[in-house]
Amino acid sequence: MSLKLISTKSDLGELRLSEAVAGHIEGDRRRRARRQPPEDRVPTSHLAGVAAADNGVDDENDTASEGIASLVRRANHDGLTGLPNRSWFTTAVERDRFERATRRSGALFLIDLDGFKAVNDTWGHGAGDAVLVEIAQRLASISPHTAVCSRFGGDEFAMWISQCTQAQACLIAERILATVSEPVPGDLMLSVGASIGWTLTDDEAPVSSLLSRADVAMYAIKESGGHGHRQFDRVLASQRVEGRVLQREIRHGLSVGQFALARQPIVASDGEVVASEALARWCHPRRGMLSPAKFLPAVESGGNNQMFDGHILSLALAELASEADASQIWVNLTGDSLNEALVERLEDLVMSDAVEPSRIVFEISEHASVDSDCAVAAIRSIANLGFGVAIDDFGSGFSRLGAMATLPISYVKIDQQFVKTVAKDVDARRLCGAIIDLIHAIGAIAVAEGVETSQQADVLSALGCDLFQGYWFGRPALRADSGQREPERSIAELSQAQQSDTALPVADLLDANITVLAGG
Repeated sequence: MSLKLISTKSDLGELRLSEAVAGHIEGDRRRRARRQPPEDRVPTSHLAGVAAADNGVDDENDTASEGIASLVRRANHDGLTGLPNRSWFTTAVERDRFERATRRSGALFLIDLDGFKAVNDTWGHGAGDAVLVEIAQRLASISPHTAVCSRFGGDEFAMWISQCTQAQACLIAERILATVSEPVPGDLMLSVGASIGWTLTDDEAPVSSLLSRADVAMYAIKESGGHGHRQFDRVLASQRVEGRVLQREIRHGLSVGQFALARQPIVASDGEVVASEALARWCHPRRGMLSPAKFLPAVESGGNNQMFDGHILSLALAELASEADASQIWVNLTGDSLNEALVERLEDLVMSDAVEPSRIVFEISEHASVDSDCAVAAIRSIANLGFGVAIDDFGSGFSRLGAMATLPISYVKIDQQFVKTVAKDVDARRLCGAIIDLIHAIGAIAVAEGVETSQQADVLSALGCDLFQGYWFGRPALRADSGQREPERSIAELSQAQQSDTALPVADLLDANITVLAGG
């Protein structure tokens, strides 16, 4: 498949550039000749004798022109895929809209690949590069001849189509989705998806604003699970404004102490409370008590992860210092916080005897644990200082198990999507059993989160799970009323009613698992 780099506008723009470079060189040569004294100029009768030398100068000019044009092209195009880069794309779109001053309507698409990181992590960067080249070729092949197609970097592409209606834009987005999702030819037959955000324009908004709109729409698709497309509209515009306001309020809330910790117990199979997880709560002055689901997306989108994590850690340290017993607290960290600055802070705490490392376990998402060399180095340093490390939501990401097995992990928390049906579904039970065996195989302690019924707890315990967390054992509670709040009976009663109708007996589930383990 031949790679169509861009529209005819691109080729014309580069042609104009090459002509301008060549014209400048030729003009400079003629100006030097005019400035040369008459007596020093070569007589016409001698031109034949110096023809070869003159041709050599022309060759040098041609070579210089081609060299400069090549440098300009390399500066404006992606070296891997050959597509124009973000800078060239922005300029080309502005030029196209200017040239069509009376017809500014068009559609701008941002295309972010879904599952690309898993390809890189599993098969290496060579396989990832092959996927990017193939996707670039596909996007170029389906683009209208007047389209501007670009790779912005990483796994993000962009496309501009002038004089495009809403209906046409929807069809193009659907075509992009279908084209991208086709397996990449080769031994591995790798597949990725796409999240597409797009916006229409009939105004004079700069390209930067169009990109920002498309970016908001694209991330809305990402947050809803990916592999789809969405147009930027008034709803997203309103959410965007609200998000910015929320980000400012979060920064203010951190500075004036509006955040607190709710602790949820983590228990052993005999019911003994062995630790508690610190869950952030925002005591908002107008909206009341807010759970992380209400504000964490704004923390992340506002780039405040490190500030937020640092503040929550300070709250946890303060609570530990005021507690007489040797209770253990688990604190969540985002991938952004796994850096040298965190390690240095923990080193200072340990050296000053401000904390006993064994009393703190840091929970890290499955994805963040192997996201970068920096994260891996930080995890090793944290463990070497004596702090515990737990992998959170195991089974919800695309981590490399081989890489995780080499990390100093003390605990692995099984994602609640596996726990919620374990008492009613044989396949879910088999999967949980395999996950628990895997956790034990790497020398870690298995923790089930989201346990809401007694039968879930019984089945997981029979499978060999070590620790449990969920509403059945206790709801998150602020320290002021910690231990005073029992699980709501309505939830327990509802769960028991469902179990009486649909749940399988624990013994039957155990028998089913024995058959599977034996090869049945």
